[in-house]
Amino acid sequence: MKTAEERLDIDDLVSYVKSETGFDLTKYRPTTLNRRVSHRQFALGLGDLHDYILYLYANPSELKNITDSTTIHVTEFFRDLDVFDYFPSKLLPAVVERKKGRDADDIRVWSAGCSTGQEAYSISILLDKFLKNYKIEAEVIGTDISQKACNSAKRAIYSEKEVECLPENIIRKYFRKSENGYTVIERIREKTSFFAHDLFSSPRFSGFDMVVCRNVLIHFKRDYRGEVIDSFYSVLNDSGLLILGKSEALSKVWKDKFKLLNPSMKVYQKIT
Repeated sequence: MKTAEERLDIDDLVSYVKSETGFDLTKYRPTTLNRRVSHRQFALGLGDLHDYILYLYANPSELKNITDSTTIHVTEFFRDLDVFDYFPSKLLPAVVERKKGRDADDIRVWSAGCSTGQEAYSISILLDKFLKNYKIEAEVIGTDISQKACNSAKRAIYSEKEVECLPENIIRKYFRKSENGYTVIERIREKTSFFAHDLFSSPRFSGFDMVVCRNVLIHFKRDYRGEVIDSFYSVLNDSGLLILGKSEALSKVWKDKFKLLNPSMKVYQKIT
């Protein structure tokens, strides 16, 4: 570690965060990291990166703030509505068809990098509506590296602003109004679990029919994205689906493991 008299840079910050928390910021794109660090500097009223790192050394509690700031991504209910319209029209009928005649009759979905839970609950609501005429249960597992985000998702309480994008009939059916905001109903919460998980570590679960990881890989350096894709491949069932963000795509090196089903929606199918 440099002394206070020397100018500190982003490498010093990355090294310190890793030594204290084990969290490796080098896997994130420099633009993402610099933007989040600048946000924390501004929030604390600090002049430059050097001052911020000195503050970090003196205030260990800031370690949690910078890791959360880096890892918690923008999210909302039913983000990119056309993608969620595509689920019941094309994807879910095919998944249900594959379930017929099998012992395992439940549909399992992993919402990876779920942040504060809006996407995971959106998927659960979508499955609840679609499966009402089938004798098939659904389970959605949301994971995020931030324990803070997972705790928020488990509480399932969202502000009026966070639900204002939803149709009134969805709010009436799947939320309960309270003095703290809107709470996701118990039936949906029971089908949706949340766990803190680093996408660069071994997956905690397997046997998924779908993995939804949208607008997460884009924050990682290209060299590290393959580790995450490998994990997704390993936990997907045969012909399982991988849904990425619209600005994300698998490179040609994955052509033997994933087939592109929809270029605009970035839907891939596992090849076995």
